[in-house]
Order: sequence, then C-alpha cells, then structure tokens
Amino acid sequence: VNVVLSAYSQQGDPALYEVYYSGLKKFIESVLDCHRAELSQVFYPLFVHMYLELVYNNHESEAKAFFEKFSGDQECYYEEDLRVLSSLTKKEHMRGNETLLDFRTSKFVLRISRDSYQLLKRHLQERQNNQIWNIIQEHLYIDIFDGMPRSKSQIDAMSGSLAGEAKREANKAKVE
Repeated sequence: VNVVLSAYSQQGDPALYEVYYSGLKKFIESVLDCHRAELSQVFYPLFVHMYLELVYNNHESEAKAFFEKFSGDQECYYEEDLRVLSSLTKKEHMRGNETLLDFRTSKFVLRISRDSYQLLKRHLQERQNNQIWNIIQEHLYIDIFDGMPRSKSQIDAMSGSLAGEAKREANKAKVE
C-alpha cells in the first residue's frame, strides 16, 4: 500500500493547487461548446488526485479548502465517491481504503477527440503547468480518437465509473 501511495509524494507548492485547478477550469469554460464537454471530463480525476496529493503530504488545511471549493463542481454521479473521499483527511486514513486503492492503481480512462486533446495539451504547455500535466500523464489513460468531439449526453451515457470509461479494447471480446 505504501508503494501505491508514495507516488503522491511528488508534489508542488500546496498553495498553487487551487490556482492551477481554477486556471484549468477557466480555460475549459472558455473553449467552444463542442470541446467543453469532452475537456470537462478531466475535472473529476484531476480533483481527486490533487486532493489526495495534498492529504498525503500533510497539507490538511489546503486539502480541506481545495475540497470545499471544488467538490461541488463534480458530476452528480460521483457523489458517493466524493463522500468517501471527504472522509480521507489525514495520510493515515489513506492506508487500506479500497476506493482509494482502486482509484490509485488503475488509470482513469477518458475518451476525447484529437482536437480536444490538442487544445488541452497546448493550454498546459503554454502555461507551463507541469503539476496538472504530470497528473494527467501518470494517472489518466487518454483514449484519443479522430472525429468530432462527443456531446455531453454521449459522454454522460458512458461515464460515472470510478475508473472512467471502459477502454475500447475491453469491449472487443473475440467471437468464435
């Protein structure tokens, strides 16, 4: 368990977590509607991993403020997970928590169009926001597809699981 949690020890300035998350939120709210729904999917896994990094590194007051400020922005289908997460306020609480271990050991799957992905990547590189980019690269599996960005209703139909969406390969069972 400690090995699983130790990845959270790589962290930046705790005072900047709110700034980074708010900045990304402002950016996503400013993009064209067709990209907003897809890019908004990044909020939940990012929120969880940033919160857990703060808790793991004993920044309890920053973690509490971060949770209070941004937990209400998450989709309603994550309500139960957020309730569990809110009870993890100290590093000791993280040990042996099944929800946390599931979230920590499997990459959160996001399906987004190539255009939406490029927008996100360009924004983070321009802002030199390595904190968020590192979390995305380490904890998310981004399934990029060519084509039109998906609508909010298309995304909602596939979302809500603790691990994000199923990887497309998971649905390709061999038929004999």
